Amino acid sequence: MATSFYFNKEQWGWTIEAMEFAEDLLKHFYQLAYRDWRDLHYEIKTLVDLQNHEVTDKAFAQLALYEVAMPKGSKKTGPTDFYRICIQDHKILDATENREDGIGFRPLVLYIVTHELIHIIRFGKLLKWYEIPWGREEEEARVHKVTGQILK
Repeated sequence: MATSFYFNKEQWGWTIEAMEFAEDLLKHFYQLAYRDWRDLHYEIKTLVDLQNHEVTDKAFAQLALYEVAMPKGSKKTGPTDFYRICIQDHKILDATENREDGIGFRPLVLYIVTHELIHIIRFGKLLKWYEIPWGREEEEARVHKVTGQILK
């Protein structure tokens, strides 16, 4: 079991750096125009800021989908999808601390945020619907494969 339940300041800082690095990798990989990237609405939160229903013991991270109203003056009117990447600190720390054969914290976090951003791109561009009850394992396998290709 992890010695800490939450990321420390350094781990949170690396999570943000990993997110920025993953964004750059994905912009290049998918050749997304600025406007296409701008239309993807998301944020990343760690365990300390998650709501109860956003916490899980089954994964290193999960996506939560919300519908939000666009601010006045936005080009888009009406509600839009907003994704929250819910980082599960306790699961990541458990996998990286106190394990001689475990993966390091930084590579694991980079993999996780890249993986979740790929889901957001796929869902945001309607390549795959978020709420489908079937095909989840196939989606995970596909995204796992693409994540590996990108991070090579």
